[in-house]
Amino acid sequence: MLKYIAHIKVAFPPFKPSSTSARIFLNHVTSTSNMISNPECKIDVTTLSDLKATPTVEIRFKDNKMMMFRGHETSGDEMVSTVAKYCRKLGQEEDLRG
Repeated sequence: MLKYIAHIKVAFPPFKPSSTSARIFLNHVTSTSNMISNPECKIDVTTLSDLKATPTVEIRFKDNKMMMFRGHETSGDEMVSTVAKYCRKLGQEEDLRG
């Protein structure tokens, strides 16, 4: 999945229940198989001390498209699914170009 991603920023207050989705997404993308697919993908993680802060996940793809998710609006599995779907689209476009 990381093959088509240039940069990921994850920011969350670790003790807020809505941060679960950001942590699930982060755990998925930092798996060994994903890290091997694109070791140049930059991943920034920020833990926030303000419990009122909203957990966020920002993704910049290699085609410069940006996606942003808010932890209280989207589950971790939905984030992974949406990003994987867009990565598949980029892979198909790359295959068509040859």
